[in-house]
Order: sequence, then structure tokens, then C-alpha cells
Amino acid sequence: MKIRHFTLALALAAAFAPGLAWSACSGHDRQAQITCGEGQSWDAESQRCVTVGS
Repeated sequence: MKIRHFTLALALAAAFAPGLAWSACSGHDRQAQITCGEGQSWDAESQRCVTVGS
């Protein structure tokens, strides 16, 4: 009987693991904070840091 319970518990854990992982990471409405080096600014169009001319 112990083997059956263990197998059932293992099967349930494997079945619910993807859903639990997804629910733990969903609902984030914030985006990552991008920091560029000194004298640089983030260019959203090119998706990279660019040097700011003076």
C-alpha cells in the first residue's frame, strides 16, 4: 500500500507542477529596470544603450 500512495503522490505532483509554477510567476505588471552607463541613455527603438551627444 505504501508504494501505491507514493506513486499516487508522485503522479499528482507531476500533474500539478506546471500549473503551480505558472501561477507563481503570473500577474507581474512591472517591467525590468534598465540601467545604462554614464553618458548613455536607453533607446527603446533599437533596444540598447546609446551614447547621448551634448
